[in-house]
Amino acid sequence: MIIALLLQGCYFVFYTTYRLFFTARAISKQTQAMQRSFFKAMALQTFIPLVGLVLPVFYYYLAWSYRYYNQKFNNFAMIAIGLNGLLTTVVMIIVHRPYRTFVTQMVASRFEMKTRERSSQNKNIGRTIAVIS
Repeated sequence: MIIALLLQGCYFVFYTTYRLFFTARAISKQTQAMQRSFFKAMALQTFIPLVGLVLPVFYYYLAWSYRYYNQKFNNFAMIAIGLNGLLTTVVMIIVHRPYRTFVTQMVASRFEMKTRERSSQNKNIGRTIAVIS
């Protein structure tokens, strides 16, 4: 069952790559460029976290099969598996422009809000001192 799924997945990846990059179609160059960009982004978004999970699981398999125990390596593998969600989120924000734009705007607005609060606090302090004096 797993082999059938892997073969089917590989077929779709290779066929999609072939259709996107090696055949001429009756669509505009801009649409082709957008489809290629989206395909690359999805490939990165899939590949990077997959590697982050496959390597620790492969280590656990080898350690189990050879009856090898090393607490330091076990800890690193567990940390890598635990950080998979964070890695997936960071890759998604970096790869897709709408997410990246939203996050940068959100961080910039937070920064502007804090600087406004500081400047308004400084202005109020000056006014308070002037009233008290």
